Formats: sequence, structure tokens, C-alpha cells
Amino acid sequence: MPGYKLGTCINNGDCTGKQWAVATGAVVLDVAAGAEVKSGEVVAALSKYTANDVFHLLGRGGDVPEQLIERFGSQEAALAQLQTAAQGVANSAYQTGSWVTVKVGDMAVSIKGAVIDGLFRMSSIAKKPF
Repeated sequence: MPGYKLGTCINNGDCTGKQWAVATGAVVLDVAAGAEVKSGEVVAALSKYTANDVFHLLGRGGDVPEQLIERFGSQEAALAQLQTAAQGVANSAYQTGSWVTVKVGDMAVSIKGAVIDGLFRMSSIAKKPF
């Protein structure tokens, strides 16, 4: 695929088992799931998450995280879709630390976090629907 730099991971971390392809400036592609997200803001926000962050948000079980992973094929693809939905919150009057519900596909997912430099940074995902 032209324009993709394969094998680059979040924060240049270990790609073992979960390789990320990052296009210069606009597209994140999870190679395993084939999920594309087109947004410079989403790419910038995703680049801030470490493997531990991804595990904290999606790897500790719960109905909602498991449904997201099942629907999108991997933790990384689920995070990319969730970040795309959450980024819209950054442009609203979001109060840091409050719960907000976003639509990810046809799922309502409750999240909380902070807006830092115009990017929504998730700190928690509700394990069950509110």
C-alpha cells in the first residue's frame, strides 16, 4: 500500500504481536484488523497511548471492551474506532474527568478523560453500559 510505513508502533514501542502501520500524517492502519482511521488529530491522540494504556482501557475485561474488541478485531482497532468517536468530545465543552457517552458504530460507549492540547485522552471506559 503506497504511503504506509509498516511496522511502526505507538511511541516506537515493541510491536510484538501487534504491529501498527502509520502513514505520515493522516492514516493509522491496524495491520491485523485492517481498520483505517483518517484524521490527523486521531493519529496524534493514538500516538500518545502506550501498550499499558491500551491494556488498561481494553484488556481488563468487561462487557463493553469485549464487545468493541470482538466487533473491530483487536484492542488496537477498537481503540482507533473509540478514539475517532471520542475526538469529537475534544471540540465540545467537555469537563475533564466527567463521564460522556459516544457512539462507536452502533454502540453507546461511556468514557472519561481529559482534553490535552486539543486531543481527547481517555482515562477510563465503562465496563458495562450505563
